[in-house]
Amino acid sequence: MEYARSGAFEEPSVLVCCCMVPAQQLKCMEQCPDAALVLSDSMDKWLRRQPELLDAVISRSHITMMNEDEAKEYAQASTVLEAGEFLLSKGAAYAVVKQGNTAPRFWAGMSAGISGCSVVPPIL
Repeated sequence: MEYARSGAFEEPSVLVCCCMVPAQQLKCMEQCPDAALVLSDSMDKWLRRQPELLDAVISRSHITMMNEDEAKEYAQASTVLEAGEFLLSKGAAYAVVKQGNTAPRFWAGMSAGISGCSVVPPIL
C-alpha cells in the first residue's frame, strides 16, 4: 500500500497496447514514452475506420500483430509475405501475422524500411 499512497509510478519496461481503439493505444504510448518494448495489435474495424491512427500506432510499436485477413486487407496485399513487409514499412521493427490454426509468421526488419526483411518460418 505504501507504493500506492506515495503517488509514484515506475515507467513500465513493456507496454502492451492490444484490444483498444488506436486513439487509446496512442494515449498509452504517450504516457509511457520510455517503454523498452511496445507491442500492439489491431482489428479489421480500426484498419477500415481509422487507418491514419493505426499507421501512427504501428510506427510507435516495436512489435505489431494482426491476423492474416486483417494484415492482407490493411496492406491491400494478396500474400502474407507482402502483408508482413507492409507492416514493417509502417515502422514496426517486427511484425507477426497470425494464421488461424497454423503457427504465426514473423518478420524482422529495420524500422527505417524493409530492405533487409527476413522471414522466419513458423515455430511449432
